[in-house]
Amino acid sequence: MRRKVNRIDPLKFWEVWTKLLEETREGAAIVVEGKHDYIVLRELFVEGKIYTCSERSASLIADLITSEGVKKVIILTDFDKMGEKKAWELAFFLKNAGIKVLEGLREEIKKVLGRISCIEDLRFYTEQLLEKAPLNLYLKSERGLVLMGYQ
Repeated sequence: MRRKVNRIDPLKFWEVWTKLLEETREGAAIVVEGKHDYIVLRELFVEGKIYTCSERSASLIADLITSEGVKKVIILTDFDKMGEKKAWELAFFLKNAGIKVLEGLREEIKKVLGRISCIEDLRFYTEQLLEKAPLNLYLKSERGLVLMGYQ
């Protein structure tokens, strides 16, 4: 029996990812589970604040984000059962603190990733996605790739 390989449509990915990049450039913060998620987001040109929540409670993360004056948050915990529970808890505390949670964007990213349930697993697709990055983006990576036009 052959195992199905997950494929990410690069055009759909960049359509959604561009929304995420715009939100972060406008001040939205991102919450991920761990340092590997953080690294992948930086490789995919995410700027701004990224918080990791694997070793802290949802209420502590919400307090930290609130204390730093963040107004909008994108929660990118894993899309498995545990990650969804963590996302729900984070959203609960953040909303109660008056912070806007961009849940629709989380759902769009989840949909475009298909069977990928962990943000850190994007590292296996990074090269493929970077090759197909739209030319209207201004992107830098530690690999030296620069695509100009987006500002």
